[in-house]
Amino acid sequence: MKWLYDRAHTHRDKCFLNELTYGDVYILTIATAKRLAPHLRGESRIALWAENSVSMAIHLFALSVLRIEIVLLNTNLTEREVTEQMKSTDVRTLLVSEKMAQVLRTQMEACDIEIRDVSSSEYSHSQGDLQYLCFSPCIDTDFKPILPIYSGENVKEEKSNNVKHTSTQINNEEIDGMDSFIGNYGRQRGVEGSTDCDGNLTWNSANDTVFCIINTSATTGKFKSVPVRWSQIEAHVKASAKVLGVEEDDNWLVVLPMFHVSGLSIILRTLYNGTRATIREKFSEQIVLEALEKEEVTMVSLVPTVLQRIVDQITAPKLRAILLGGEFIPMPLLQECVGRNLPVYKTYGMSETFAQSTTFSVREHPSKLASVGHPLDGVTIEIRNPDEEGVGEVWISSPMLMKGYLNKEPIAGAFNTDDIGYVDDDGFLYLLNRRKDIIISGGENIYPKEIEDVLYEMNGIKECAVIPVPDSKWGQVPILCVVTSRTKQEIIEYLQCRLAKYKVPKRIVYYDMLPKNSMGKILRQELINSCLKHG
Repeated sequence: MKWLYDRAHTHRDKCFLNELTYGDVYILTIATAKRLAPHLRGESRIALWAENSVSMAIHLFALSVLRIEIVLLNTNLTEREVTEQMKSTDVRTLLVSEKMAQVLRTQMEACDIEIRDVSSSEYSHSQGDLQYLCFSPCIDTDFKPILPIYSGENVKEEKSNNVKHTSTQINNEEIDGMDSFIGNYGRQRGVEGSTDCDGNLTWNSANDTVFCIINTSATTGKFKSVPVRWSQIEAHVKASAKVLGVEEDDNWLVVLPMFHVSGLSIILRTLYNGTRATIREKFSEQIVLEALEKEEVTMVSLVPTVLQRIVDQITAPKLRAILLGGEFIPMPLLQECVGRNLPVYKTYGMSETFAQSTTFSVREHPSKLASVGHPLDGVTIEIRNPDEEGVGEVWISSPMLMKGYLNKEPIAGAFNTDDIGYVDDDGFLYLLNRRKDIIISGGENIYPKEIEDVLYEMNGIKECAVIPVPDSKWGQVPILCVVTSRTKQEIIEYLQCRLAKYKVPKRIVYYDMLPKNSMGKILRQELINSCLKHG
């Protein structure tokens, strides 16, 4: 949180999160940390289950200065999955928003479950039991700070538009001003040991300190836990700033989930750059389009399925970057973006590498549309075990790479992404498929992405995914799951003219909408399970 401390001094009155300035967020972080600390004695790691909000960001900052690691939980998980992930990461305390508290009560079928408000003065907690804490998300764009940044005034409860803001629910407790904490600046302590209610706040964490833990693949299989350290974050924000640039009036729209690396990285990039972010709870076409038009948003990160739905409606002259990644991107969508002169930056990364590993401007490199980008500073891409065409396993090494999964063996050198691809003469990376998605049919390798790219060029194809199913003769055969009004015969004839016979799907299954996770990624395993179940 060194960056927050510094920005509060250098950018005190500049907007940071929605309408809150850097000075506001700094003071609110201190107040929130003081509220949280008594509830978290003895804790070095807790779980956070919350939807996007300014309040969520402030609680992330507050936990960090309290030297507490944060396990970020997907808001789409069930209570059973939440409990499983807490147990796996050795967490006893769950901090939830009011919205997720209601979900928790409903799923546990227990309206009387004890979920304490963090503004409560009751701090009893049995060391052996799970503890549920709740915070309000009501810090929003209409918040008017009532505490000068250098003041030590008493903070009282304030209402705006009849909404009580948790940021000011301090029960008349005195909040020290910035000067009181200068003595603690530069103090470096790890997360080990207990959290003292009156203890010092840590604004300058050691590089090796874990900021948060992100669980991956929980919706498709056994999850893995990725510890994200400050050294990774710092390497990322610097490399990202170099490739995307930084301008004084930058304003990132945050609609991707902040429990995921895609949304979280935007908040931390913004903080490092001293710019602004506009947070919205979740994506909707109307929210994105209105923000681009009315809120002076200049940058946005989206997934292809989202951009596909709004690309023909975007009219934002101030927009200077659309960061596009998270899933394979149909070529027709990229071509339309080029035709509309949209500032798309195609990117490739993952939780294990804290977001971007490769990125490039589509407008500046139109001949590279099929690639996923050029490596960022410090990133090395290796293609191991290549075939005669140079296609092989994609391995990455970089300062943004995790040291290893939680409670697993550390990574020695490069990391196997489990993707299949190649690197061209200019150093641009091309991905053909996830290794697990490759279909081997009669000894032939079939790349679903190739078939999907071809099909997206057909008019009327809204969504599609090619998946493998077992076959007694060929081992596996490709099945097409599609959202379209085109007939099976039309689709088959179209593909037969463009693909080898063995690549043409053996069956077509129609959907109203393909299942996706919170990031907009198609849930291929769910499609496979459905096709196997229904024949």
